[in-house]
Amino acid sequence: LPEPSEESMELLRRIFIYRNESELLGSESAAGKAYSQIVTDIPISQGQERVLHHLTELFPYEAHFWAHLARYHANELRDYDGAIEMADRALWLEPNDHVLHHMKGMVCRSQAYEQIRQSLPLDTILKKAKLASSAFTEARENNFDDEHAFISEAQLIIAVIDYAGKVARKDPVSAVADLSDPWIKEGFQAVEDLLMQVRQKRRDRADSQFEQRCQARLNVLYGKHENALQIWDNLLIKERCAYAPPIRRQIVWTLLARRERDWDKMWPKEVERCVELLENNIKDDPSDERNIRLWIQ
Repeated sequence: LPEPSEESMELLRRIFIYRNESELLGSESAAGKAYSQIVTDIPISQGQERVLHHLTELFPYEAHFWAHLARYHANELRDYDGAIEMADRALWLEPNDHVLHHMKGMVCRSQAYEQIRQSLPLDTILKKAKLASSAFTEARENNFDDEHAFISEAQLIIAVIDYAGKVARKDPVSAVADLSDPWIKEGFQAVEDLLMQVRQKRRDRADSQFEQRCQARLNVLYGKHENALQIWDNLLIKERCAYAPPIRRQIVWTLLARRERDWDKMWPKEVERCVELLENNIKDDPSDERNIRLWIQ
């Protein structure tokens, strides 16, 4: 085939990978509609896959065709290894495209969710969760204004923390506190930080329904805030050295969550304690912007 014009490629993208005139599929907001209308109208799944696969054969250098074929293999065929290879092929073609990084994250997240449904060991699930987390981080680094990579990772961490509690037959706070892996051990504060950044981005807009749902699920994980605070305080006494900064931050987040994440509702003594904890963190690690953001608030 002759090299297609950019106008022709844009027409193909609108037909096969856009949800509507402008919105790319594969984001949280597109969750209600998995594929473009022309693909959805194909009644047989094998036919849908064949069309998406044929696009990659006709246009092997079009990264988004590979990414959407990856989504199909993950979501419909449960072929996660193949899907990750296709997502990596897309990123090889367009390494700075934040949408492609996000889509790879969603593929890895789907595999982690499937592993949770199968009740696989937590260590196995953490491997895929970390791959997804890394992809979402890359997406944010390539486009910090797109909130989807914030929400998607927050949802992932919440699901893994919830599973960790069920596996340990403990409340999620206690279960996470007993684990050594930093990714999940610091999961609560990671979610809080991600959602805080989403709220800051939407100051002049309506609240995100996805962010609100995450907040609700996070509140359920915390359970009784007093019990959670006691656990974190006990850990802070034990961990006087390397691991103290994330525990101090978690205490701040828990104090804030207890007051509906509204600084104006916190008691003066609670605010003073938060400032003290964060200033200690800044002294220990001046380069960690998470401490600085909270301290400024």
